[in-house]
Amino acid sequence: MNRNLQLLVSLSGALLAFVMLTFGYGIYWWIGNRNRLVNEAIISQKDGISFGKTSDNKGCVKEAFQRHDLCKTYRCHVKNNIFLTSCLDRSPKTIGFCRDVPRKRNLLESKKWRDEQCQIMGKDTPHCRKLHGLIQSRCEKITRRF
Repeated sequence: MNRNLQLLVSLSGALLAFVMLTFGYGIYWWIGNRNRLVNEAIISQKDGISFGKTSDNKGCVKEAFQRHDLCKTYRCHVKNNIFLTSCLDRSPKTIGFCRDVPRKRNLLESKKWRDEQCQIMGKDTPHCRKLHGLIQSRCEKITRRF
């Protein structure tokens, strides 16, 4: 067999083994962690619902950004996203809350709005922009602007 062909077969085999091991580890990790992650998500959702019962849309956003400041891990930010979504879904509409919020499908306008909001708040992070995306989703839902 040609030396180049042997090298190609060896590299292909090594790459396939790497992919299979990575996939296998991912399944192993998920099996070991899924219950904890699902329980954390349920708790975040219940916290959001509970907070939303006693607050309005602006209060939910304010609380979510206070939690944002405390988050140090990606998982914490995911839980905060769940909190904000469930809080906004449960809280009563705040008059004028969606007044200047652009539609998500207007990509350039949407990106500009998110960036501006996060700069105003002094929180120029992807997680801040994600929270503002959730605000946009809520506004589209309550105003039926799709």
